[in-house]
Amino acid sequence: MGTSYNIKIIDDYGVVKNKPYLKTQIDSILNKINWHFSTYQDSSEINLFNSNTSQTPITVSSELYYLVSRSKEIFHLSNGSFDITIKPLVDIWGFSDSFKTPLIPKEFIIDSIKQYVGLDKLILKKSTIQKQNPNIQIDLNSIAKGWTVDRISQLFKSLKLSNYMIEIGGEIYISGHSQDKELWTIGIRNPNADIDNVLYVINLTDKAIATSGTYQNFYYIDGNKYSHIINPKTGYPLKTDLVSAIIIADNCMIADAIATAVMLKGFNNGLHWINTLRDIECLLITKLQDGELKKGKSKGFIYELIE
Repeated sequence: MGTSYNIKIIDDYGVVKNKPYLKTQIDSILNKINWHFSTYQDSSEINLFNSNTSQTPITVSSELYYLVSRSKEIFHLSNGSFDITIKPLVDIWGFSDSFKTPLIPKEFIIDSIKQYVGLDKLILKKSTIQKQNPNIQIDLNSIAKGWTVDRISQLFKSLKLSNYMIEIGGEIYISGHSQDKELWTIGIRNPNADIDNVLYVINLTDKAIATSGTYQNFYYIDGNKYSHIINPKTGYPLKTDLVSAIIIADNCMIADAIATAVMLKGFNNGLHWINTLRDIECLLITKLQDGELKKGKSKGFIYELIE
């Protein structure tokens, strides 16, 4: 998936008898996920799906069907803020893995692509996905990393491992206790692009944490900042008062997707939306006109923030 991962296991009772075997199992999961969802591999299932211009139902793997199905649920839950069909828009703005040249596309090009952006244009039925427009392409980066974290966590639980931290591309699941037999300590990055440090530290366990922000990937043209987060409704990079969204949920797939969706809603609307969702909490950070950072927490956010 074009990213790094970090896994820590606290094996108090010597459950892991064969470390090479465990590593093989983890690598097997990662390799399988890459084969299904990596846009970096020409032969991956997602690339084959994207290049398929048929408008008849396409038979796909259970993995691809599941993630597209869950993506569609979150698409509706977020009123279209989470949309995996934005890949063509990401490409023309120069944020894809194959094209990195910053540019501002012509308005008529954006308008033409928007006609086939929208997850409601995919029909899912009996392990098949049908494109209502042959040009539809999907990108699962905003949900696949979280799902991969959950898959590895399921492996650990099946092996009776209780205390661990799994991090893939910044998406995290933590279970049990840390090396010090305390809650796990997770740092929340300062969203100021010119400051590479931790803004807050949070202590928790048995939860998933996902982060999204406009500070993570962007470029400047003529003094204007363009974020890698594309608004599927406008076709343009996101313009929002929200600079960072930290989501806490029971599983990482949901946290990953919700973190992306809430960015498009902005600070106040995003906070209101999260407060309508069950078992999902957030810490949202906005930047005021004077550059000061302001935080907002959902009603159920019970975690202490340590500066």
